[in-house]
Amino acid sequence: MTRSLDNGFQFKNLKQSGIKDFDRFVNETVGKELTISQANKLFLRTRGPSERILINGEMKKIFHYGKDRTPFRIFGYYDEKDYFCIHKIDPNHTVHRV
Repeated sequence: MTRSLDNGFQFKNLKQSGIKDFDRFVNETVGKELTISQANKLFLRTRGPSERILINGEMKKIFHYGKDRTPFRIFGYYDEKDYFCIHKIDPNHTVHRV
């Protein structure tokens, strides 16, 4: 079952620079046919709060991906088939700023 991106973190909220950052992220992961382990080694962010959300009655861990010190971040979870499902596109890493 598909699910919409989180409100405020959707494609329609991206400016041109955010679209370019998203395209770069896709090219550097999917475009290079990285395995989950390879993508995690290069892009998984491990600092910050751990987050879980309820998806179709099941708690899912949210994974936080980005590169080095750039602010662009992708948040998502793995479904039952181990496909990565994007939950939020955060071009300026505003999710954890309160």
